[in-house]
Amino acid sequence: MTYINDALVAYAAGDAFGVFHEFNPDAPRPVPNQLLAKAGWPFGGISDDTLLTLLTITSLQESTPAGAAKRFLKELHRAAPSLRGLGPTTRHALGLAVKESEQHLIGRSNGAIMRTALLGLAFDPSDRMRRDEWIGALVHCTHSDPTALSCAIEMAAIFSEAGAHGNKALIPQPDENWKVSAEGVSLEPRDTFNAVLSVVTRSHTTVDAYLVACELGGDTDTVAALSGALVTLIKRDQSGLRDIPWLNDVDWNEIPTLARSAKVLENFRKPTTWIIGPLAWDTVTYLDQEVPHGGFTQSVRTIERPGGTGANVAIGLASTGHKVGFVGYVGDDELGNKLIAHLENSEIAQLAISRLVGESNHVLIMITPNGERSMIGVTADRLSQATIDTSIFGSDDTVVFVQWREEFSEYFRAIRARVRRTIVGIEALSSTSLTGADIAIGSHHDLKEIILEEENSELRDLLSKFSTIVVTYGEAGAKEYVMNASEIVVRHQHAFPVDEIKDATGAGDSFLAGYLRGLADPAVCDSSGAELSPMEIGARWAALAVATEQSFPPNWALLGISHF
Repeated sequence: MTYINDALVAYAAGDAFGVFHEFNPDAPRPVPNQLLAKAGWPFGGISDDTLLTLLTITSLQESTPAGAAKRFLKELHRAAPSLRGLGPTTRHALGLAVKESEQHLIGRSNGAIMRTALLGLAFDPSDRMRRDEWIGALVHCTHSDPTALSCAIEMAAIFSEAGAHGNKALIPQPDENWKVSAEGVSLEPRDTFNAVLSVVTRSHTTVDAYLVACELGGDTDTVAALSGALVTLIKRDQSGLRDIPWLNDVDWNEIPTLARSAKVLENFRKPTTWIIGPLAWDTVTYLDQEVPHGGFTQSVRTIERPGGTGANVAIGLASTGHKVGFVGYVGDDELGNKLIAHLENSEIAQLAISRLVGESNHVLIMITPNGERSMIGVTADRLSQATIDTSIFGSDDTVVFVQWREEFSEYFRAIRARVRRTIVGIEALSSTSLTGADIAIGSHHDLKEIILEEENSELRDLLSKFSTIVVTYGEAGAKEYVMNASEIVVRHQHAFPVDEIKDATGAGDSFLAGYLRGLADPAVCDSSGAELSPMEIGARWAALAVATEQSFPPNWALLGISHF
């Protein structure tokens, strides 16, 4: 998405261009198309506008809006010595002196709109609820005024629209009665908002926006940065950005993170599959025989490893290159530290881990010579106590409750209204309150007394609540049940043979990870180029899993199948 990178370049260039003209009554008119040196300012240097914007973008790497706001404030204090041209609200947040003439602007200046506008590029225009939540959190950490908040939210929405639709974007006009004062554009957020829209409506190229913004006077660096970026998004290849003669005079060495910030925005807007489920420490003991009733069995060897079905699925799916988030919990013990380190070293993009007082989830796994396993929970399962912040989920996301708990019902209803697809563990078929999930999936061992047969009225009733039901049957393969008009359609997937079953622990998790990858774009194909179904991908991965000794799915690359 080069348009995102170009928007950041245009923003920084407009900032550097506008610095000389900012509240400068002696600035030349007409404004020359060249970068001018400002006394006491490095030539080509950008202001706090760009640096604060990049800090704000960096905070999107956190999993929640609250976490992003906390990170921004932390990074703000760390970067304070290198920030130039700070406004009254930021100075106040850093504990610095604020001019008496600007005291009234603390918490209500245009700094909020300035540093959050480009965040709109991280969201699809339809993802309004989540966008407003993230922008709101990142505004509130410095700005308390409702107008500052509303202007920031509105401008982020405009950038989202321009990013998605280019020259077909619906860009509003400035307020009918707005006009710039004799002193130029002020630090008031609504004044800045209208000034940017006024400049954009009068500009055909990026440099037009810079010149018109500086002709207005006042807070020229902010208006030039915002309007230049917006025009670049609208005009794209016709913006003339790369033809600006002084573009290389900007001190790009000051902002080496610009390209990385563009990647953060790009990655944030990618559809995410969120896995909500257990994270556990596994003590795995390999036995020399089946456990006889009331008898004794010797352990051949015992190993310790991270596991938990939720984490296993998330790690496996993330190894495919798909964007994955994980929601779970750990205790405040040493095992919790190990489990978090395990997740942080994986390819999972976003983590939302609750840290509960007490022990982490610990499971004993006993594996017999034929690879079959039995599991015993050593500590209590507290997954239902994990906090789920629904603001992390986007409109194109998929949310998977790997193991269903009735305590999730309220969360589920809120999430279902926000996301593209919801998937629940097979245990949800027994729920009396849950309805509306797109897919229920899991092992036949967890069906309990439910019988799924084509002419069974119970199956028909269940398919009225769950669009698709997928059940794995071990060596017998898997079945997918869907309703086509009034007919029940059953698709069967055979299991792939393996030479030796070493450990069946990760088979179900591998199947689910493969099935989820099959639901996502781009398509997954075999060596001949034939597209594979989600069930076949899951079956292939499960076969590879039982031939290895580990809890989580083998790395995707080992399957030898491709996607495009």
